[in-house]
Amino acid sequence: MADNVIELVHLQKQFGDHAVLRDINLSVKKGEVLSIIGASGSGKSTMLRCINLLETPSSGQVLYHGQDITAKDFNLTQYRTKVGMVFQSFNLFNNMSALNNCIAGQVSALRRSRKEAEEIAMEYLTKVGMAPYINARPSQLSGGQKQRVAIARALAMQPEVLLFDEPTSALDPQMVGEVLDVMRRLAEEGLTMIVVTHEMAFARDVSTDVVYMSDGVICEQGKPHELFENPQNPKTREVRILGNDPKTGHVVKARIGRYGPMVEIEGNEGEKSRFASLKKGQLIESITLEEALELFALPRGLGQLDGEELTVGIGKYGPYVRYGKSFASLAKTDDPYTITYDRAVEIVHAHKAAAAAANTPLKSFPEDPDMLVKNGRYGAYIAYKGKNYRLPKGAKPEELTLDECLKIVAGSKK
Repeated sequence: MADNVIELVHLQKQFGDHAVLRDINLSVKKGEVLSIIGASGSGKSTMLRCINLLETPSSGQVLYHGQDITAKDFNLTQYRTKVGMVFQSFNLFNNMSALNNCIAGQVSALRRSRKEAEEIAMEYLTKVGMAPYINARPSQLSGGQKQRVAIARALAMQPEVLLFDEPTSALDPQMVGEVLDVMRRLAEEGLTMIVVTHEMAFARDVSTDVVYMSDGVICEQGKPHELFENPQNPKTREVRILGNDPKTGHVVKARIGRYGPMVEIEGNEGEKSRFASLKKGQLIESITLEEALELFALPRGLGQLDGEELTVGIGKYGPYVRYGKSFASLAKTDDPYTITYDRAVEIVHAHKAAAAAANTPLKSFPEDPDMLVKNGRYGAYIAYKGKNYRLPKGAKPEELTLDECLKIVAGSKK
């Protein structure tokens, strides 16, 4: 359509036999803020890089005001002055000051005079709060400051559209806010933005539209309140994004896992995610971010018992109390989030007593101390000289004689 600034038509991208993007269709109008969300590896960044031709599409079209940017006669250099990009790794020139980083592109690509470029650079460095640091080199700046310089550099080119590729993912949580504040102001001023992000609050509160991607396809696109509160696509409903963990900045989501409903805090690329099962009565469709974060209070230390740490948590087989290297299951009436030290000690003592009873032989023989009749998980058995032997059907373990046990052992060896 004529009023679309950017439009993707049947866009596909393959690396060898692996399809990273499959039949992507979307459009962005002037003044819109489109956030692209989804799990790592879903194709978000690849799609963004195709818009700027940092990756060449395998097929399909990328249109800028209706013109195909992949056409041979298209002026790509001029296009990139109109469609800027902010990278997650800043991509600043380390040998240049903040000011010169913002001047270089203007002089080389736009042919502005040094004086004009410096005036424009100062305008945007001031806009992002970096005027006091114009002479600092990247090595002298924090991550948040570097990213603000990178945004100022992109703005100094006075683009029509600005692409953001996970602009906060390389930052410490305490630095994320200063970058998001700049992006919010740009959105309020009407800058057209396409943002690949894990910052769910930004996607929900600032975006005009949100795209959810999975496995290289757009699963759903809509207004933020529609997509977050009432998703329509089954895949989108399978995974409900709740927000970000304030400690790490990582995405928190609720979904069905191997062992039932669970919440997950995503790890960085190459790092493992953290998981926690939902409590009884909690639902994927209604659990809040605050309730989800509470589930990660486990494992919870309760103190010491006989010199061993006493902790409570939820494992593969349900809630447990751990003391040393041993585990004792909690009763169904025990809540791992509220269980007291005294109750945990009671469970541990009961577990020890049961274990001791299980290890007490049903029958032993003074004339042959190696011969023991024991009660095991699957019933009574004979333990003899490091090996175990099943009892014949109908045998009564308490009534076995030593001779009968020796015959069972000899018979099992044949």
